[in-house]
Amino acid sequence: MDLDVLEQVMTRQKIVSLEPVNYETATGRAKEVLDPIKKQMGMIPNMYLNMANVPAVLDMYLKGYAAFRSEGGFS
Repeated sequence: MDLDVLEQVMTRQKIVSLEPVNYETATGRAKEVLDPIKKQMGMIPNMYLNMANVPAVLDMYLKGYAAFRSEGGFS
């Protein structure tokens, strides 16, 4: 990658800001993914509420995290 392009990418200002999903008003797939988290933890971490803007991202994160925990060999 050209160093000028790399510098532009690394210094770029944040263009988009997403608000976390509001669990109380969540609908559709976001609600489906968030409900089990709320039930299991009694709350929903802000990181999850932000990822719920694209429910597939949160769903894949949770599946990957579960696989890491079960197959990572850590105790």
